[in-house]
Amino acid sequence: MIIALGGTSKGGVGKTTAAASLAHLLKAKLVENDIRGQLKCIENFREHSELEKLDVEYPKNKTDLIKVLEKSTKDNCIVIDCGGYDSELIRIALAASDLVIAPCKNSTLEQSSLIEFHSVIADVSVNVKRKIDVHILRNRIHPSTTNFEDFEYISTEFKYFKLLNTVIRQRVDFEKAMEKGASVTELKKYKHSRSAKEIKALVTEIKSLIKL
Repeated sequence: MIIALGGTSKGGVGKTTAAASLAHLLKAKLVENDIRGQLKCIENFREHSELEKLDVEYPKNKTDLIKVLEKSTKDNCIVIDCGGYDSELIRIALAASDLVIAPCKNSTLEQSSLIEFHSVIADVSVNVKRKIDVHILRNRIHPSTTNFEDFEYISTEFKYFKLLNTVIRQRVDFEKAMEKGASVTELKKYKHSRSAKEIKALVTEIKSLIKL
């Protein structure tokens, strides 16, 4: 099973944090597919925090990436942290994925960047002769925000976009946990927090979508 996270080219949407959190709960291998990726930093944080080493791969080229993706099975989940840009390696990852998730903040600039990604996923869908849906994750959303008309518009007006039910709010827990290179679901301090409940809700929704 392959899950790719990508979409917006803007930094700070929480893509890598989400990828690491999903990988922890799904017991998945992480794959860095972003030239500006931060998984190395997370590995360093974890080493200093004496946390368990991540199962992570850093494919350098097309051949390496395909070899990693070929290891995926129903019981061997892979989570790919994709860069928010167009490249051959990004398209290979998208084409191989069983689920594509696009974390996006409630920002006009980031939503515009997400719309640019729509043409990429449309091209990939045509090339592989199957419709690849991009599931938009409302991520790092202010806790008081309840109006999501902009996200609802995007998900209904663009053929390859769908909106996930789960909303991940902007919470200091995520930042504090990431200082140790950890997910909020890993650390005892945050295991029963709202942030952990949101990540668990996302995993439950993902499992229902890909029949895990």
